Amino acid sequence: MTGDLHIDRRVSALSSELWEACATPRGLEGWYADRVTGAIANGGTVRVEWPGLQSSAALEVAEWSPERRVVYRNGASRVALEVSDQRVSLTHSGLSATDDIEGFRSSWRVALAVLAHSIEAHRGRQRRTAWLLARARTSARIARLYFTEPEGLSAWLARGPGIPGEGEGYSMTTLDGRPMSGRVLTVEGGRDVALSWNEADDSVLVFRSLPSPTHRDERILASCWSRWTAPSSRHEGALGEPEVKQIEAELERSMRRLASELDRGGVA
Repeated sequence: MTGDLHIDRRVSALSSELWEACATPRGLEGWYADRVTGAIANGGTVRVEWPGLQSSAALEVAEWSPERRVVYRNGASRVALEVSDQRVSLTHSGLSATDDIEGFRSSWRVALAVLAHSIEAHRGRQRRTAWLLARARTSARIARLYFTEPEGLSAWLARGPGIPGEGEGYSMTTLDGRPMSGRVLTVEGGRDVALSWNEADDSVLVFRSLPSPTHRDERILASCWSRWTAPSSRHEGALGEPEVKQIEAELERSMRRLASELDRGGVA
């Protein structure tokens, strides 16, 4: 098939933990979709939803081999997830020549990085997400500069030396004066960036730019903040509800600054 892609990700987890992450609704909610309903078994159908993006899809379970392999199908597109101790492998097949293959690759790299962080740092906890969106006349290349380079970051998010290589530590101070440090979960290649955030309960920030459905010269700028809490609590951890709301408001202001900067032309 045209444009198939394959990604391997090492995860410090047993195959049984990775199987739960890839083949149960609650497991998928820990790293992939914000809401998952339905039955994951041979011939079953699951619905995956991202309310913050106003997006959803129905996936058929095309293959289901317990503790080893599950395949989800949507039309001609198939996503296979295979698990073993310490590793998950993803193969996305059925992509056409007109599909944004590099966009899919970047998106899956981010998703698997979030999966690894979810299991390694927050076993047994429930992920909660906040999406902050904006639109700007820009390109994926320029948006990425603003996600990674010191000059770009200081125009909308934080001051510091920029984002180093994948797996390395970073440290910045947000424009609102909040410390932000952690580890770079993914940045190499592609378009999107995922960072852990130590000071915010070891949460994860993802920065993405997505194609606009209406304007070719426009990108949808998306920031997703993922936190993990005990299933019975929305705000367990160092952050209480008032600070969670404050951080969400700060991130929303940051996205507005980013869109405004990019609309003015941004970094050449």
